[in-house]
Amino acid sequence: MTSNDSLIINEYNKDLSEIYIERAYVKLTIGDFEGVIDDTSKAILLDPEDPIAFLFRGVAQHGLAKFHLAIKDLTRALELQPDLPMHTYIDVLHGLSLETRNRYEGPSKGQRPWFTTDELI
Repeated sequence: MTSNDSLIINEYNKDLSEIYIERAYVKLTIGDFEGVIDDTSKAILLDPEDPIAFLFRGVAQHGLAKFHLAIKDLTRALELQPDLPMHTYIDVLHGLSLETRNRYEGPSKGQRPWFTTDELI
């Protein structure tokens, strides 16, 4: 395979990735979170450097109350594109993840829950 062939394949993968991301966006608007995760996961396989794929997948993970996975995807989106305005969103998700875990497992000895719901109001 020549370097020109590699460039063509990379461009094809990015174009196909964008199609999956566009379809994921439509699914996100109608609340099909499983569909969003499926499409964005395919997009990430094709173009693992696309922050929007991680952003949409993170939002879908949040919609399914998979907060730990949402934090992971949203953090990756920020690593790829630091100017995405998501820091507050990730902070809230992180708190919800700890709050959910604490609800079922209880806080670790000496650990204060990251925030209380009163702090959000």
